[in-house]
Order: sequence, then C-alpha cells, then structure tokens
Amino acid sequence: MSAGLRLQIVTPENVTFDEAIDHVVLPSWKGELAVYPRHAPLLSRIGFGELRAASGEMMERFFVDGGIVEVRGERITVLSDRAIPVSKINAEHLDEEETSLRERSTTDPDELSVIRIGLEKVALQRKIASS
Repeated sequence: MSAGLRLQIVTPENVTFDEAIDHVVLPSWKGELAVYPRHAPLLSRIGFGELRAASGEMMERFFVDGGIVEVRGERITVLSDRAIPVSKINAEHLDEEETSLRERSTTDPDELSVIRIGLEKVALQRKIASS
C-alpha cells in the first residue's frame, strides 16, 4: 500500500510530525481508532496513549497526552498537549515525575484524581517505551 494520507501532529510547542502515511492508529476513550484512506470525515477527542503511524514497513510511534483528531479528506490533524516520540521517552524523567506525584499529600478528591491519572500516564509511557 502506498502512502495515501498526510498526518500532522501539532503540540503547543511545534509541529512534531508532518509526513505521508498509509494509516494511523490513535488512542480513543473506548479503545483504539484506526484511520485508513477514504475514511469518513471525523472530529473527535482522543485519549492518552500510543499513536502508531505506518508508512510501508516503517512505523512511527508516539505517546500522546489526549487531544483532538480531525480527519478531512486524506489529511489527518492531531492536536495534543504532548506528543513524545517513543524513542525520546526518558526513564529518568518518568522516575522524577512519578516521585513528584507520589509525594503529593492531599485528601481532595479532584487532586487525587489528577494524581491517579498522572501515575497512569507514567506507567503507560514506561510500557510503550519497553515494547
């Protein structure tokens, strides 16, 4: 299959990825969302997790921290607060982030939820980086 789609991943800092691809698999709130050529137009929230973009035998992988995906024609745009190439996930940074989250002391249910989700994101980044 030849590359028939264009994927652009945009964060507040920069355009992290902008290349032709064959298909992409994104994390959604209820599993994964795959987009292939001739996909119906779509505007949707995405969850945090692994984004996989395939082009021929190549696979680009990212950890995305939620966001929005728009599919319009053969163009896919992902807007996310963070999009980290899996090759750049830093175990030391994850250790620091986990320690910081675990050291927070609170009984506020909202803050406890933020801590729990933060720990889930750290664990998922570790899992993605090790696979």
